[in-house]
Amino acid sequence: MTGKERNVTEGKAVVLRNLESLVELFDSDREAIGASLKAIVERAAGQELQSANTPLTQPCFVLSGWVCRTISLPDGRRQILDFYIPGELAAYSSRRAAHAKASYLCLTDVVCVKASELIERTHNQGSRFPGLTAAWSIIEGKIEENLLHQIVRNGQMLAHERILHLLSDLEMRHRRSGLVQADRLVMPLTQEILADALGLSAIHVNRVLQQLRREQIVRTFLGRIEIVSHKLLEQALSRGEDHVERGPVG
Repeated sequence: MTGKERNVTEGKAVVLRNLESLVELFDSDREAIGASLKAIVERAAGQELQSANTPLTQPCFVLSGWVCRTISLPDGRRQILDFYIPGELAAYSSRRAAHAKASYLCLTDVVCVKASELIERTHNQGSRFPGLTAAWSIIEGKIEENLLHQIVRNGQMLAHERILHLLSDLEMRHRRSGLVQADRLVMPLTQEILADALGLSAIHVNRVLQQLRREQIVRTFLGRIEIVSHKLLEQALSRGEDHVERGPVG
């Protein structure tokens, strides 16, 4: 088995774990997954997986790498709406003739597998594929839930709360796919990416990350953030406004 084949196999195992965290999968579901997840898609960092205003006809499970859903303004500013990590389904909608309202951009080199055949085969087929039929609705609900989290974060939380809440949410999603090792998680998040996701300036993000480093919650290095203590992260999140001094958002 080549390195690429091994990565694809491991990525499909992550997809399976993520689905199993959402629903109970039956033998028929597993057989459908094995038979249908075949078409591999590779994109380099900075490339689009799906462009805005194009039909959502090719949803993909992320096998490795990170994808974000983003809207760019004419002057180059952008708002990141959500992230898609290994195991998760990107560019999916159950609505007929649905179009992407935002682009799906690769933050890193990405390997995906097309899910359209699997979805078409199992959608509304509860008697034959009970697990997967339930999964598509749950996944769509998770997509909406993530957007609601983003609205609340950016609309009502202080800067440090936004960062803590996002890191906690991403860690939980990684745990669901079995991707957290020894209570540590490294994520390809730069200060600029966090700023674009949370409506903050890079300077403000840097100030909060310095505080989190002092509290030994995270470590940062070039293009990466490592959560080093889940317990301390959750404790800091629960302290809310008392975590750091108030400061202007932006």
